[in-house]
Amino acid sequence: MRYSSNRPIPGVFILLALALAGLLQAPRLISSYQFQQGLTSYDEGDYQQSALAFRQVIKHESDNADAYYNLGLALSQAGDLDQAIAAYQKSLELTPKNPEDIHFSLGNALQNRGRHDEAIAVYQETIELNPLSADAHTNLAGLLYQRDDVNGAITAARKAIELKPNNAEALVTLGAALLDQGHLEQASTRLKRAIELKPNEAMAHNNLGAALSQQKQADKAIAQYQKAIELDPKLAIAHSNLGLVLSRQGKQTEALTKAEQAVKLDAKSPKSHYALGAVLLAQNKLPRAISALKRAVALSYHDAEAHFLLGVALYEDRQEPKGIEHLKQAKELSKAQGKVSLTKQVEQVLRDIEGAPL
Repeated sequence: MRYSSNRPIPGVFILLALALAGLLQAPRLISSYQFQQGLTSYDEGDYQQSALAFRQVIKHESDNADAYYNLGLALSQAGDLDQAIAAYQKSLELTPKNPEDIHFSLGNALQNRGRHDEAIAVYQETIELNPLSADAHTNLAGLLYQRDDVNGAITAARKAIELKPNNAEALVTLGAALLDQGHLEQASTRLKRAIELKPNEAMAHNNLGAALSQQKQADKAIAQYQKAIELDPKLAIAHSNLGLVLSRQGKQTEALTKAEQAVKLDAKSPKSHYALGAVLLAQNKLPRAISALKRAVALSYHDAEAHFLLGVALYEDRQEPKGIEHLKQAKELSKAQGKVSLTKQVEQVLRDIEGAPL
């Protein structure tokens, strides 16, 4: 989810007068015509044709920074992210007049390509160029949250909301981060506001469901997860969360179905495997649970929740040293990530283990 007002940079065309005055050579006339064609094709949604037109401009004017930027926009829309990134980077090399827009567009392309560390750095550069860019703060907050930097995500999201109060995307991120810190009421308030602003935002409903679940309002949480799935049937995390709350209600068959569906929808998500492991652990299917949780850790070694549950599963499976090792890792990670609620949980389990009879 991104808020971007990016569109190709318009050119100024007074071609007839200039041509009559003899101030333009034929190649310049051709490139000006192609530039306009690129703009027109972009506005009509023909991004391949738009990209072709801007490539023609660059063929005649290899130092045209605006053409490279517009090429990047067209390629991004066409799904050719690697080429778009290269075009944006070339535009920046040519010292354009509006580097802020190009930095932001480059950040979007890097984020969509999954190059998150680079995207974070570019969004930070965008903010240095324009500290009032709500969109850059919003995207930065989302990426920092994905990177488990809860405190950083809260700071960026709050700044985004300060700059643009009705910023639903930033409210969703802020709500999720506050939830990780154990501020359940504050999280719920932000998420409900996000839903007021964007009722069809599936992730907002999913995150509100998580807040309600932690507040022991299982039925309301289920309703929110179901709404999220209705809005986006492929939202794996909503299936995962629904499986978890159904498991806690003792509806293990339904829970397992939802957890397995989440893995099918997104097998690369550690959260999908985490939820499957949690449901299997609740059913005392330790070998399968451990396998799923190991997969979650392998996909994201910094996933504190996965280490925690894997530690519990291993300990229950009489693999005490390995279990304690993962529990201690979960404690370190959750503290570093600012996940207050999880840290308290892990510390309690470790205290219980230390006080357990041999």
